[in-house]
Amino acid sequence: MAREDVIIVGAGLAGIAAGVQLKRQYPGITFEIFDKLAHVGGTWAQNTYPNLSCDVDSQYYSYSFYLNPNWTETFARQPEILNYIENAVEHFQLGPYIKLNQECLTASWTEENSAWNVQFRDRTTGKDYNRECRVLITAAGVFTVPKGREDVPILQGFQGDVMHTSNWRDTEWQGKKVLVLGNGCSANQVVPWLLQEGHVDKLVQIVRSEQWVAPKVSYRHSDVFKWSVTSFENLNRPLV
Repeated sequence: MAREDVIIVGAGLAGIAAGVQLKRQYPGITFEIFDKLAHVGGTWAQNTYPNLSCDVDSQYYSYSFYLNPNWTETFARQPEILNYIENAVEHFQLGPYIKLNQECLTASWTEENSAWNVQFRDRTTGKDYNRECRVLITAAGVFTVPKGREDVPILQGFQGDVMHTSNWRDTEWQGKKVLVLGNGCSANQVVPWLLQEGHVDKLVQIVRSEQWVAPKVSYRHSDVFKWSVTSFENLNRPLV
C-alpha cells in the first residue's frame, strides 16, 4: 500500500493553502492532494450558476501569501476566482501533488501502524484503492453533497426539471414557471438573474425563515486602484 507523510482531501482554497504551506515549511515530507472533481478549485469549480460572485471584498478573499492586486471588481465573479486558484497552483508548482477525479470514501486510524488508512475511488475507472499516511488533512468543505429530488418531500411526484445550484445545467428559462427553495447565498444571487436575465414567466421562492441582506454594490477596479495595491502592499490587506 502506498504511503505518504500527509494526505490532503480536497483541492479547494483550503486544500491548496495546506499544500503550499507543507511545501514551504516542511520541504522534506511527502504529500498528495486528492479531489473528487476533475478540476481544482473546490466550491468555485463545482458551482457555476449565473451571477455567482464572492460575498467578501475581493482584496480580502486572497491568500495572505499570494495577494492579488489585479481583481477586476469589488466582488469578484466565479470565473475570476477560479482563475486565481489555478494561478496559485501553477505559481507554487502544486500540479504534481494533485490527484483529480479521486473520491475519498472512508478514513480510519490503524493503531498498529500508527497511520491513517484512506480509501479512494478513481471516478474515471470506478476502481477502489487505499493509501496510508501519518497525517490526514480534510479540506473537503461542508456543502459538497447537495440534496436531490428524493431528499425533499415537496418534490415527490413533481414531473418537472429539478436542479441544485451546485449542479447547474444550461436551461432555456424564458417563459418558464420556476420554484426556488431556500434563500441562502446561492438563491440571493441566482434569483435576481432568473428575473432579470432568465426572463421567466413566474418565480415563487419558498423560505424557512427571513434573511437579512445588505445591498451589494460591485465596482470595477480602475488602473489607478490596481497600481496602488501593487505599489503599496498593505493596501491589499484587511485592516485589523
